[in-house]
Amino acid sequence: ATRIYQVDECTNVFAARSLATSKILGAADLFQAILSWFVRTASRSEDLFASARFVMLEIFWLNVFLIALATRERIFSRAGLAALVGAATLAPLWDYGLEVRHDNLLLTGLLLTWCLVRLRPAGLQAYFVIGAVAVILQFVAFKSFVYTVPISVAILVLPPLGFNSPRWKLVLAWVAGVLGA
Repeated sequence: ATRIYQVDECTNVFAARSLATSKILGAADLFQAILSWFVRTASRSEDLFASARFVMLEIFWLNVFLIALATRERIFSRAGLAALVGAATLAPLWDYGLEVRHDNLLLTGLLLTWCLVRLRPAGLQAYFVIGAVAVILQFVAFKSFVYTVPISVAILVLPPLGFNSPRWKLVLAWVAGVLGA
């Protein structure tokens, strides 16, 4: 709560507040639009930043949980708790994971994509969601394509083991997700 605010954080909070008060002063992305829902009622700068940091704290812990979940260990087992503690001690998450940045929401989308493929035999619904997430992330951060395109191609070309559906169905489900988003 008392960390120094970076210029990107100030820009995101300002844009979110501008959207919340219908005083749009420039371009805004999906991250700032989502953030605007949480800063709508704040009347002072201190409250704006506290609200935004609280949202980022929630995303931070969601990312830690998704990292531990991606290990395929049961969360309440000894190995699952070790994975959760290990994920919670990753230094880059503590450096940037609490800041009001679109990168944290981008990480959430990438981890969600990874979990959808790893946790169970990925069905057509998972490929639909992966396609939708790939497009939605483009509106969160422009640089998302650097991550979502290679991951999508890899998932489409090399489906997870144990999944016997034809690739054309996977591609069709992914494209349907893209178009749906």
